[in-house]
Amino acid sequence: MLDTLERNPNYIVHELAEEWDDDEKAPDPDPDETFKVPGSIVSFIERLDDELTRSLQNVDPHTTEYIERLGDESALYAGIVRSQAYYERIQQQPDVEVTESLNRVVNRRLEHVYFKVDTLSLCIQSL
Repeated sequence: MLDTLERNPNYIVHELAEEWDDDEKAPDPDPDETFKVPGSIVSFIERLDDELTRSLQNVDPHTTEYIERLGDESALYAGIVRSQAYYERIQQQPDVEVTESLNRVVNRRLEHVYFKVDTLSLCIQSL
């Protein structure tokens, strides 16, 4: 989804956007006009993050499946960073207010960074 939004900057996914009523015709905004699509990227990111956490909690940490799932975290983190960049880009537009969504994405990003630093410090202290 982020690939599509990055290639088409005149489309914006926004939580407060109005629904498109005409099912027969696809929206066709002018090149200098932005079209708001209802949805929430940050809610999608939060859901993915929560699902990964639940998945890790339900897998035996002594298996290769657990290690593979840990590798999924880097892809999730990349999605979080891309979402933050997306919100920062669309925030520059005068008629778009995404401060709350941007704050939620940054908070998720900080949770991942903080968790890693905290784990690292615990490992160092145990040595």
